[in-house]
Amino acid sequence: MFENPTSSESGSVDQSDKPPNAELAVISVSEGALWQSATDLFERLAWLEANNGTSERKLALKALAKVYELYFQVAGEGNLEVLYAGRGLEASKQTRHPSSPLVGHFLRMTKSANDRSKQSSWSAALELALENSIQPSRFLKYIAKLGGVEKAAKLRRERKKTKTERLQELKQAKAEEDAFLKENTPVPLPHKGVFTGLSAGYHTVIVKCFEDGAVEALTRVPETSEAAHKRFRKVIRAQDEPAPAKTAPQHRHKYKGNSRPITLADDDPAIVNAETKHTYLRRQPSETENVLKSGKHSRKLGSVVTVGKWEGFPIFTFSLEERITCPNTCQQWNNCYGNGISQPRAWRYAHGSQLEEQLSRELQILSSDPATSNGFVIRIHALGDFYSLDYIKWWAEQFDKNPVMRAWCYTAHSKNTPIGVALQKLARVFPERFSLRWSDSEDVANSTIVVDPTTDDMTKIRHLICPAQTGSKADCGDCGFCWSSTKPIVFLKH
Repeated sequence: MFENPTSSESGSVDQSDKPPNAELAVISVSEGALWQSATDLFERLAWLEANNGTSERKLALKALAKVYELYFQVAGEGNLEVLYAGRGLEASKQTRHPSSPLVGHFLRMTKSANDRSKQSSWSAALELALENSIQPSRFLKYIAKLGGVEKAAKLRRERKKTKTERLQELKQAKAEEDAFLKENTPVPLPHKGVFTGLSAGYHTVIVKCFEDGAVEALTRVPETSEAAHKRFRKVIRAQDEPAPAKTAPQHRHKYKGNSRPITLADDDPAIVNAETKHTYLRRQPSETENVLKSGKHSRKLGSVVTVGKWEGFPIFTFSLEERITCPNTCQQWNNCYGNGISQPRAWRYAHGSQLEEQLSRELQILSSDPATSNGFVIRIHALGDFYSLDYIKWWAEQFDKNPVMRAWCYTAHSKNTPIGVALQKLARVFPERFSLRWSDSEDVANSTIVVDPTTDDMTKIRHLICPAQTGSKADCGDCGFCWSSTKPIVFLKH
């Protein structure tokens, strides 16, 4: 939950601010306090405008941050409609941003009462922050990082515009495919070279376009792969949808409740048999579902990269079974963080040729899909490790076949092992697209170090602690340190 308001803002909700119908709309005390805090700030801003003829920019941003804090809470708790009903606000069918009525209410207190463009910009900035699950305490820093409210609003509009254009392109591609299949005659297409039609639930034709507008069918994607296209379309659309807001994200390294790292005894079956503790989560790759999952479903990964050279690229990941695919020299063998990952659908996919064939199809789809053809990022092995030299050779082939693919990963293999040597070669061949870190290799370039904050002296740590674990960054996509720097990084045992 949020920090308590200051003494001037705390206390019970003003009777005048109570909803006209308590049965219709019930507003919590904390929401009422946040509403009053925002009202106080905007009244002060209006006073400055009336007496000084100008508005104070810092105060305006502070007031906007307070509106975001209120919006973040009510949207996260699903009480936005309740709040609007209680305050007499209404969102029409033409309202582009759900937060627009809320922003408009407070702006009416200032000289920007009729400034529709400002209301739209402020609302777009709030929506962008909420879509990226930015905590209220980090809102001002996030807006400053983007270059201000206007640039944040512009970024959000561009993303929406891109999504609309993507869907329009897919719709056009579908019509062209249908015409080609039905008439089997050349039809002009808007692209030159090779164009891949991506229609969900239909046979997909890959055609070659000639300068005179004629086309030649090259291949038909098997029907089983069409289902994969459809699933990826759903995943890509979901990338642009806001993740559920969390008022108090749980960081497992803080050891709250039952989230303490789980260390298995040497005689535990999972240790003896070199397997996962959660054998019921084993899964064979299947053409009926995608192995690659959106990073949106992982609080630590995030759905998209927002910084650095990979900015704008969506993140995908998958897991293998821990221990059975890992070297037994791994220092985290008994306390692998996979011991605590037992939630439903946290699948450990069986490694081998069937997995590699399925991943090959999915990577090809991502490379050809207009929504991800500019670039995408794979977090290789959220659990598990590189299990053979042939598997590393297979990854090298995927980098050749999918030039828009980027990836980063960690390995417990030592540099002087055959797999370690092969991985170093892979990193040298694709230095801008593949980032590798060596686990438990202190003070070595591109290394990771695991410490236990309950036993180790945290004041003696000389390297950066993972910002996604400490909360200084929202997620991996918001940080990018692991693939943009060669300096060691510290992970807190979890």
